Amino acid sequence: MYIGHGLLAFALGGALGMRLDTSRSRALALAFVAGAFGMVPDVDLAYTVYVVLKAGPQNVFPTTEFVWAEAGSWAVHRKLTHSLVVGVLGVGVVASLAAALRDDWHPGVAFGGLGATLAALFAIVLSSHELIGLMTLSLYVLAAAGLTLAAVRRGLPTRLVAAAAAIGLLSHPFGDVFMGSPPAFLYPLASVGPAEKLALSPDPTVNLVALFALEVGLAWAAIWTAMQLTERRLRSYVTARAVLGASFAMAALVIQPPTLDIAYHFALGTIGLGVAVGAMPSLVVARGYDRETVLQGLGTSLATVTFAITGYLLAYVALTP
Repeated sequence: MYIGHGLLAFALGGALGMRLDTSRSRALALAFVAGAFGMVPDVDLAYTVYVVLKAGPQNVFPTTEFVWAEAGSWAVHRKLTHSLVVGVLGVGVVASLAAALRDDWHPGVAFGGLGATLAALFAIVLSSHELIGLMTLSLYVLAAAGLTLAAVRRGLPTRLVAAAAAIGLLSHPFGDVFMGSPPAFLYPLASVGPAEKLALSPDPTVNLVALFALEVGLAWAAIWTAMQLTERRLRSYVTARAVLGASFAMAALVIQPPTLDIAYHFALGTIGLGVAVGAMPSLVVARGYDRETVLQGLGTSLATVTFAITGYLLAYVALTP
């Protein structure tokens, strides 16, 4: 899962806001903050970026196996920042910092809690990691602190800031059980996660398409949540030309079946078709970038991608012996 982490947290944050019967604007702010926190654990990809740059294009495309086979990649990614133990401590850091900034708690309690949770986090990394782990955790804490400051400035109370952090930081690891090596959920109590990633289908191509469909489904959930919180009707932002996405079914005849190892051509093809059918016509016809036009382009693009992956999957299954 990629941006699906943020989309899931956005939808959950918005749902919580609606459940709490808070104002729509505050619920929307909660959704955005939760979505941002949902991406924080992937700050450990900073090391992966270094590996990619060192690898060179000949080793990164068309497969990503080189990146994850590189010594240290999985030792950093999906271990320290993807631990639920670290996540709980991260929520403690956020709650204490928010309380200190808003002066909601007694200063001794707020700063004491902040110091204790930070000490626990860095004790974990210093006892089990070298410099890479220390740098990764520092990025994690800085990102969480920056989001906390932004949320407090938006007027969110401490309890909602902490709730947003809990939604984002603690939901993220569960989205990574489908690709690569599953996270070490209980690190440092347990240094490894589940032995095998979760597959939605034994067929590698159906599995890849199903995972892509899952991410698209999370995008729909996030958009629906945003529409509810802004009192808009989702159907008003999807045009009929989205059905053109079904033409991607013909790709099953000509492209190499995508798998988790080789999926760039499939992902770029479906997303490119979505942009071409959805976003570009909306913006060209309107000759502007007002909010309603952008939303129509986004809604139609996502619907086009949905038709594209559905059409491809049906065609692939029909053509496979």
